[in-house]
Amino acid sequence: MQIRRPTTPPTYVLRPRRTGALLGLTALALALAACASATSAPTQTSPVLVGGSVAVHAAGRCADGPRFSVRLDADTAVVGLPDRVLRLPRAPAASGARFARADTVLWEQAGEARVELGGDSWTGCTLEPASGPDEAMAGLGFIFRGVGQEPGWLIYVDPDRALRWIGDYGVVRTELPDPRRQDTEDGWVWQAEGDGRTLEVQVREEPCLDDMSGEPYPLTVEVRADGQGYRGCGGWVEEEG
Repeated sequence: MQIRRPTTPPTYVLRPRRTGALLGLTALALALAACASATSAPTQTSPVLVGGSVAVHAAGRCADGPRFSVRLDADTAVVGLPDRVLRLPRAPAASGARFARADTVLWEQAGEARVELGGDSWTGCTLEPASGPDEAMAGLGFIFRGVGQEPGWLIYVDPDRALRWIGDYGVVRTELPDPRRQDTEDGWVWQAEGDGRTLEVQVREEPCLDDMSGEPYPLTVEVRADGQGYRGCGGWVEEEG
């Protein structure tokens, strides 16, 4: 499953023996200086949220702020947060790409983004391009994915930070911090709780076929979300390299 990152130039000693040689070395030194100047000049990051006929995916991070996925479909940015999904239409902007609804804003300018959520704001956020939604989640650190059907659900695991549960075809979203891992005879279990909610992800080293698509997965996954059980498949997300 493809989805889970200055050298000192040589010193030339000029000895005025032949005018032609001196001019040649002088030209060479000037060329080297120009190259060094071009190399050290800052480069502007290309914008990520550029609309087109194909959906654009990205992983967003703000220092001391939210981590989120983005899918840009034409003129709508679909922003996936830990507890909800926001659909932001394109809005007028003097520069860059701006998407807004009420007090929520995602504004990318020169490769950096500003995020506003319910009165809080973060600047200097990064947007990392991704080939699809799973690679975008891997860019946020969620390097394991489980999937199941009827009702459709997803579980994403960042082993060092959080479990993110997306249940009932995306209607229910929960992210719980600090998962604990315990090895079992045929696999392992991640567990996390918080705010009166619990998540348990049991992984068995047993091949699995998706009930709807028939896609093969290397692992069998069972999830208990607030006591309700779900069975499906899963595997590690590998970033394309």
